[in-house]
Amino acid sequence: MILNRILQPTDYSCGQTCLAMLLNKPVELMFQHLPDSPRGTYVGQLIQVLRHYGVSCDDRLTNGLPKTTRAIGRVVFPHVKQGHWIVLHRGTILDPSPVEFAELGGKIVSHLMIGGPSW
Repeated sequence: MILNRILQPTDYSCGQTCLAMLLNKPVELMFQHLPDSPRGTYVGQLIQVLRHYGVSCDDRLTNGLPKTTRAIGRVVFPHVKQGHWIVLHRGTILDPSPVEFAELGGKIVSHLMIGGPSW
């Protein structure tokens, strides 16, 4: 499966955009499942949408970097309360933000492993 990077359309839509990349769906469709909110997207919401589309994934975040080929990574930034979601796919990082997280001092601290027969 080839994934294409999509830029998030709003400041708080990194979760929806990661789902759109993973599922090969329009971001607008992901907003129907998860409305845009300044509170961002929680891991439970990501899990619910992935499973809705038949994609298997872990039940919770795992600390550190993934040992599998596909995951949604959780990034944290120094001195910022809110985190950021990215896609980790076969050694490539797909960051939905127009400014990549590493440039802002972000660090991947955990991940949600994703799998399934078609992955």
